[in-house]
Amino acid sequence: MRAGRARWMWIGAGMLLLAACSPPAVSPVSGPVQGSYQGGPDQHPWDSAPNAWSHSTWKQGDRGSWEGALRQRAQNENEYQRTN
Repeated sequence: MRAGRARWMWIGAGMLLLAACSPPAVSPVSGPVQGSYQGGPDQHPWDSAPNAWSHSTWKQGDRGSWEGALRQRAQNENEYQRTN
């Protein structure tokens, strides 16, 4: 009985190894070309328009005010500053 169980375990392990090494069952026929960028051009975060839900004071296109708003946001999350 034990020899039969061990044999089935080896067969199962072999099947798992073969399944792991086989090529994928579905190959993409049409899709994005590998290695080419499919998105749009990137822009700086300070060049985007402020959202309706953003309560910051940064001005569109001004890097300094954007960085200042980020610094202020980080300080608002500083527990040491908030409790003292």
